[in-house]
Amino acid sequence: MLNAASRLSALAPNALLRAVQTLRDDITQRLGKSSATVAEWKDILLLVDPEVQVRPECGTIIVRRGKAALDRLARHYLVPPHDVLPKLSRKSLVHENPVDYGLSDEEWLALCL
Repeated sequence: MLNAASRLSALAPNALLRAVQTLRDDITQRLGKSSATVAEWKDILLLVDPEVQVRPECGTIIVRRGKAALDRLARHYLVPPHDVLPKLSRKSLVHENPVDYGLSDEEWLALCL
């Protein structure tokens, strides 16, 4: 049975860690291998803060809103073989160009707020 959809940041710490690991596995299967740490994945996932549904008995996480933004940021920051991944924050995003990340204006605004 699926739980009601909620923001990733609203999950309990243990559930959040499992969700980060599950989403990392899912994204890397689709986009390629990542050299990023779990902490770096967690930072990017919480920055996007997608709406998710959790199915704990199967270890399944379903992203209801924010999947495109997750994929785009993962493609730019987590999947490519960078030695040092840039640290993003909402403040630093305001000074970036959304086109460089393949995000729409609406997605960019949502990240910056």
